[in-house]
Amino acid sequence: MPVDPKSQPKSGDGPNPVGVHKKLAEIVQRAGEFQDQIQIALTQAQKPKVRDQGLELDLEAENSSNPLDLKGSGGDHRALDGRDIDVCIRVRPLLPPEMARGFFPTTFVTRNCSVLSLEPRVDVRGAPRVKAHDYDVDFAFGPDHSNQHVYDHVTRPLIERGLKGGVCTLLAYGQTGSGKTFTIEGILRKLGRDLLQSSRAPPWLTAEMNESVLKLHMAFYEILGHRATDLMQETRPDITIMEDKFGQMIVKEASEVQLISGDQFEAVVDRAMSHRRTKTTFKNDTSSRSHAVCAIRVENTAMPAAEHGRIFVIDLAGSESASDSQFHDRSLIKETQMINASLMALKECIRNRALSALNPDKFYHIPYRNSKLTLLLKDALEVESHRQCKTVVMACVSPSCGDVAMTLNTLRYVAPIRVGQSNREKIPPNPKNPANWSNSELRHWVETTSKGSVNPDILCPFESGRQILRLSEIDFLTRVLESNPKMGEKRAKVFYVSLWKKLIDCRTAIRKQKLKAKPQRSGFEPYDLGEELAKQAAEQTDEQMKQENERRFNELRTFHIRS
Repeated sequence: MPVDPKSQPKSGDGPNPVGVHKKLAEIVQRAGEFQDQIQIALTQAQKPKVRDQGLELDLEAENSSNPLDLKGSGGDHRALDGRDIDVCIRVRPLLPPEMARGFFPTTFVTRNCSVLSLEPRVDVRGAPRVKAHDYDVDFAFGPDHSNQHVYDHVTRPLIERGLKGGVCTLLAYGQTGSGKTFTIEGILRKLGRDLLQSSRAPPWLTAEMNESVLKLHMAFYEILGHRATDLMQETRPDITIMEDKFGQMIVKEASEVQLISGDQFEAVVDRAMSHRRTKTTFKNDTSSRSHAVCAIRVENTAMPAAEHGRIFVIDLAGSESASDSQFHDRSLIKETQMINASLMALKECIRNRALSALNPDKFYHIPYRNSKLTLLLKDALEVESHRQCKTVVMACVSPSCGDVAMTLNTLRYVAPIRVGQSNREKIPPNPKNPANWSNSELRHWVETTSKGSVNPDILCPFESGRQILRLSEIDFLTRVLESNPKMGEKRAKVFYVSLWKKLIDCRTAIRKQKLKAKPQRSGFEPYDLGEELAKQAAEQTDEQMKQENERRFNELRTFHIRS
């Protein structure tokens, strides 16, 4: 992985002469002793727990039970096909300024899908010790892996789903100076050309369709707290992210360009990133103080009724520790608070979305309205969405012993997002849920609901309910129209939505039951009122009660003034 000058930490003066805290200074002075302990830890990392002569290993493989792990299969794309949400980690190289300070690496990729972070400590007796934290993920990239390698394994598999009308999201998360922006910019430079090439000859292109059936549109936003701006324009005017009356996400007053060439795509990315908000912090001269969102919309002119595909590539604002923030002024501290709040909201939404996919018979509340970023990603996060979604969280970390605390914070942030079979709840399968249907049950529903208009031999020759729900909308509509061309695109879309409605109804049934069980608000408790007046008060709506209270207050106020 090449060194990015933008991601290098500052090498200027810090709170002490060597730019490190007292404990870290002692660790750096005893680097040789700690490196010996690190070598022992690396050779013993496969064991569940080891205690040996000052070496303490407390492995935190929180999600190692997931059968979709790809141990030792770095060239396989299956990790991005099994679940709705995947977690990847990228460890950047040790930078020259860090090596000049005597820092040494403490975070390593031990297997293709595992990262080991070794926390140096000095015990009460003054002996060096390391505590090991082991995290299993879907893909782990080390310092030697290039942007091309990361792109091939993480981003390229998302293209086909986005072109078929799905919602694909790639998020880069990590501390300031961990290589997020370097990773995202490298991915975007390759994504534009591949998208344009694939859109001109998609696999499902028929002889009746011309090569311009897909149109790509691009926008670039900046989000900080509850404010969103347009990075396509140098003045960065405010834009509005909101839901319309049908629950669809819209971005008002935002610029959008149609993509024509790879050079144009790169020029738009460079211009937008140059307009992004950055400030000098203790860790980085050009710290990103906002979330940068590249939004690509895929329009299918051959099927106007089909939903537009969406591809979001997001460079999240850099997270910082309390020690990094101690030199900030008030404005920077306020920005840090807004950044951390939005990151926690994003984490909660992604984790609950992953749990809902793992337990389709249970409802999980996803608070996507808690921040502008999660509101923008509603289609990718909401369980009631009928869109085919894929989200990849790329955690970027520093290997330096000087950043081990923030590296562990990053790993602990993304670890709960990756849910495995151990998180699956023991809930009896709901026979009404399409995700639980066998092929014969799915065929019966198709024949009954369509009244014979759709041939199940063409729509679902062998698929189960879960497999048919994983079809993109375009593939589903194509099969329906192939089965019965006279059905028409609009009726095919209604048939598609009816299947997803059954899934959503089953997912939200538990929530509806809980809402029914809640005691109804009766307004205020009437006292010293007659029975008829109490009945009227209980039947009042909140708005009527508010108006009534205001009327009584004004009457009482007028009475006191006159008195």
